[in-house]
Amino acid sequence: MALALSDYTTAIHLKPDLVEAWYNRGTLYTRLRRYETAASDFAEAIKLKPNFALAYCNRGFAFSQLGEYDRALADYSAGLEHDGGSNICYLNRGTLFLMFGEYEKAITDFTQAIDDKPTAAIALSRRGQAHEALEHRSQALDDYRAALESYPNFQSAREGFARITAQPQQAEENP
Repeated sequence: MALALSDYTTAIHLKPDLVEAWYNRGTLYTRLRRYETAASDFAEAIKLKPNFALAYCNRGFAFSQLGEYDRALADYSAGLEHDGGSNICYLNRGTLFLMFGEYEKAITDFTQAIDDKPTAAIALSRRGQAHEALEHRSQALDDYRAALESYPNFQSAREGFARITAQPQQAEENP
């Protein structure tokens, strides 16, 4: 990673308008958990290429890791404006909605992420969590089951499935 970081930094010094170098270095800083520096590099990539959806999504992730949730939400939304089919932006924005108890919005975003990639175990499991929070027992169970079919050892799906199946059967729930 150190060599890659050095190469991207050299490329940026040689050609400061090289969008890919800024983006790739930002991605590397994200992997190194240097989120402030990553956000700065993604900002430069966005400045050079304002419609760069993945740069918005990745900067949103960096902001989220820094606890700057409003900025993360704004970036995820901006990324989706530039590329409405971005699975990662839907997944990450849905995760923020889930975290803040905006379950219907979370379900909508996770559904978009799942539509883009039907075997997205993370999106299925998190949508199950949102359904569970809204007491949509059968939808939650379906989502946890589908997540486990695509990834049998996915812990959060296993835990959710166990919670739902351990509950006594209730009267018909609201969809």
